[in-house]
Amino acid sequence: MSNGKTIDKRALAENPETTQARLATLSRNKDCTIRLAVAQNPSTSPKTLTELTDDHETRVFVGVSAGGNDMERDKIESAALLNPNIPVEVLSRVAREAPTLGVFHRLDAVAQNPNTPAAALTHLWAAASSGYAFESSGLHVALLESLAGNPSNTPEQLAVKAVEHKDHRNIMGPLAENPSTPAGALRFIMASMPPATVPKHEDAIAWFRQRTDAVVYVARNKGLPQEIVEEVLSHPNHHARVCLARNEGLSAETLDRLADDALPPIRTEVALNPNTGIHTLTKLASDTHERTAKRARKRLEAMSAAA
Repeated sequence: MSNGKTIDKRALAENPETTQARLATLSRNKDCTIRLAVAQNPSTSPKTLTELTDDHETRVFVGVSAGGNDMERDKIESAALLNPNIPVEVLSRVAREAPTLGVFHRLDAVAQNPNTPAAALTHLWAAASSGYAFESSGLHVALLESLAGNPSNTPEQLAVKAVEHKDHRNIMGPLAENPSTPAGALRFIMASMPPATVPKHEDAIAWFRQRTDAVVYVARNKGLPQEIVEEVLSHPNHHARVCLARNEGLSAETLDRLADDALPPIRTEVALNPNTGIHTLTKLASDTHERTAKRARKRLEAMSAAA
C-alpha cells in the first residue's frame, strides 16, 4: 500500500500539470526520487527550486528524516539548477561558490544551464582553471566541456577560449558545436583541433578520421553562419556533409542544395530533416536510391495527412 502511494506521488511530481503548490509540498517528501522528479519538473516554481538547490538544508528545515545518500542529493541539486525556472540570481550566486570537489556537481549544472548569465560563466571559466581540487581530480576538464557548450557565452569569450584550449579536443568539440561561436573561431577550430587517437587497426583509420575531423563537429552546429555552411558544403569530408544534412538549424534552401549531393546517405538525411521543404521532398521522392525515395515519400504522406 505504501509503495502504491509512493508511485502515485512520484507520478504527480513528474506531471507538468501538477500545481506549483502541490509540487512545493512534494519537494519536502522524504523519498529522494520524488524530490528529484519535482526538481526536474518544468512547472516547479522558482521558490521551490531555490530550496532544492540545497537539498540537505531543505530536509533539515522541514524536519524530514534523512532520505537518500549524498549522490542522490547531488542529483536533486543538479536537477534544480538545470531547471529552466531556476532564478538567474541563484545561478549567479552558485557560480561564485568556492571550487571544491563537494560542489562540483553544482558548478557543472550552472555551467550547462543556458540561462546562466555570461558574467557568471566568465567566473566559472576562471574557477575551472584555478581550482586545485578540480585539476588534481581531472574534473576541471569536465567543467570546461560544459562551459564550452553553453550558448550564453559571448562570441568574444568563445573565440578567446578556442585559442586558449586549442590543444584539447574535449573542449574544442563543444566549442565547435556551440551556436554562439563566431565564424572566425569556427575556422580556427577546423584548422587547429588536434586529431583523435587513431585506432590500431589500419583498415579503420580512414573511416575513423572521417568521423572525428573538426569539420564534423562544426557541421553539427545549429547556429552555423552561412559562410561556414558554404565551406562545409564544399568540404571533401563526406561525413561532415552527412552531419550537415542532419542539422536542424539549416535553411530549406541549403537542404535543397544538399539534396543534389552525389552520395545517397546525404540525400537520405535531407529527406529526414524536418526543415526540408515540400519542393525538395517531391524531388527526392523519385530518387534513384530507394531508401532515400522511401523516406521522402513517407514525409510527404505525413505532411499531407496533417494538412
